[in-house]
Amino acid sequence: ELLPRRLGLSRGDEERLLQEAVGQLLDNAFKFVALRKHPAVPRPRNPRAGQVANAVALRVFPSRAQGGRYVIEVRDNGPGVEPGELPQLCKPGFRGRWAREVGTMGQGKGLDTVKRLADALGFQP
Repeated sequence: ELLPRRLGLSRGDEERLLQEAVGQLLDNAFKFVALRKHPAVPRPRNPRAGQVANAVALRVFPSRAQGGRYVIEVRDNGPGVEPGELPQLCKPGFRGRWAREVGTMGQGKGLDTVKRLADALGFQP
């Protein structure tokens, strides 16, 4: 079962929260993939032959490492996150280097919202 049953929420409410979280992750991924067009954003050093210029992928799968719990994974080929930014990534109002330098729209609420939804649903980000 994808959603934990310990919340006391109806199945419909849990599904709505999950859809909101995944939608926010995808929205964030598409926003940063689009930054590849900006001249200030570095291009991949060794793009693989046939690599799609802008790509976002969503996977949902059970993980043995997580005791059979499901993993929701969103990958993109945007500019990425600086290693020093990782601890701040889900903090309210945090905007990473590329969001600040290129001036993307947003207020740094997206991943904070996803973390709150994941916590409410009993997931571990």
